Amino acid sequence: MNAPQIPERRPIKRVLQRTEEESTLEHERDSLNLEYKRLTKQLKPQNSFNSAYWETAAQVHEIRGLRSEVRRKISVRDFINAGGDEEGWARSEAAANFLTESKAEKVRGDICRRQAERVAVPPDGRMKPFRRSTSSKLGIGITGTGMGKRDSTMQGRFRADMIQAYNSTCDKGETTTELLWCPIRSNWFNKDTMTAAHIFGVMHGQQMMDTLFGERDEPELFLPRNGLIIHTAIEKKIDSGYYVIVPLLPENPTPEQHHQWQTTEPKEYQLRVLNPNDPYGTKIIDTDGITYNDLDGKKLEFRSDFRPRARYLYFLFCVSVLRQAWKENREYNILRKKLGKYFWGTGGRYIMNNMLLSLVEEVGHTGADLGEIAERDQDDSGEEDIVLAAASQQIQSAAKNSDDEDDEDDYDDDDDDDN
Repeated sequence: MNAPQIPERRPIKRVLQRTEEESTLEHERDSLNLEYKRLTKQLKPQNSFNSAYWETAAQVHEIRGLRSEVRRKISVRDFINAGGDEEGWARSEAAANFLTESKAEKVRGDICRRQAERVAVPPDGRMKPFRRSTSSKLGIGITGTGMGKRDSTMQGRFRADMIQAYNSTCDKGETTTELLWCPIRSNWFNKDTMTAAHIFGVMHGQQMMDTLFGERDEPELFLPRNGLIIHTAIEKKIDSGYYVIVPLLPENPTPEQHHQWQTTEPKEYQLRVLNPNDPYGTKIIDTDGITYNDLDGKKLEFRSDFRPRARYLYFLFCVSVLRQAWKENREYNILRKKLGKYFWGTGGRYIMNNMLLSLVEEVGHTGADLGEIAERDQDDSGEEDIVLAAASQQIQSAAKNSDDEDDEDDYDDDDDDDN
């Protein structure tokens, strides 16, 4: 008879240390959640968006940054406990999401503090009117007070309108009614695998859209000009900044080619991979054997002459530039300069120059990647922070959506904000 097997002895001290560590991290996270909720109850959107408001908003972002760091430590710990190591975790998508989330909190907190200083009442008691106006506009961008919860009815109408505008349905036989056309994959897919994707994020609201791009006769936040019907797998990679959509132009286009693209309708676009060396690029998308990198340079093929508005695609490009700049990827930095300069030209054509300034400085712009940008005005109004605030919020939202752990909406102090 074989001798009874002795169970492996686990070091009691190590187990106790790990248990204590887990308890400490979870307790710290819960404490930060309570402090976050306490502050957001004080942070009611105001017409004035005065200095006190911005100081509290800065504290909110500081708490959110600390909370993100605790969640990062919990993620690393759980990854190691499951048999991985820190190096492996650092290469994961979770690591990238925590990095961008942390950067976004710092940037948004810094913007709040700058704005608190701008709108502080001077000794003579008279604040310049344009600063009061800008503070209100920026308040919508930085605090996420523009849209609130997404209306499912509006989203359903948005999807139906886009399907019609882009002629996305297949009319060849009865069995094809469940199929929709993806202009990026240039193929038909089951409608359940297709997403009605917003280009300019819904979380910003219509007022922020008007601030950045100018008012139009009809609000476009939920109109087809601000969206695409695309395969869900591709939508997620665009949302994460892996892909960008840029004008269909040759390498090193001439000014004449830029002008021709600007004046030609319908406009044609292509998909570009920002970092071809990303290990994710060699993964197969689905059963057809195509990898994510295989779509680099792919022309978008639409079934109608309808197109998304170029300025919204340019904003999404700016968001991806900011996200990748935060990752400090050398290969990407080389490519983004080429993409920005050669494919988009002058950024001021799409978004007012003064609103691009802080974004330009955040990514370390040298005059090549986002187009020609105006110099900073000596009379600092705060308008230069608006695009950076909106881009940071959209990046943060994308990182949060790809995280398994639910998180509260920005500045949402409702009782059910954990659901």
